[in-house]
Amino acid sequence: MAASIEKLVKTYVKMRDKRAELSDAFKAADSKLTAKMDLIKQALLQHCKDHDVTVSKLPKDHSLGLPNNVTGPVTGSPCTSSSWKTTYLISLRNG
Repeated sequence: MAASIEKLVKTYVKMRDKRAELSDAFKAADSKLTAKMDLIKQALLQHCKDHDVTVSKLPKDHSLGLPNNVTGPVTGSPCTSSSWKTTYLISLRNG
């Protein structure tokens, strides 16, 4: 037995509306988390600036996952690393 066109359309519209509702809820929650992460990022950047943290202060044989050729001061973000865990470990080591 095939479902009627009206029933299929009604079910489709309900599913579409539910997806829109879920998407809106996700976007709102994601926006709140992003704002909190931005505050933490700024605090990490300020810590690095206050303590003159640079990637070049790491020993050549470090095991924090950064390439050995990364050098230079921290600019624009808490660290030139792509990992916040690495950034945190660098800040602990240097300051």
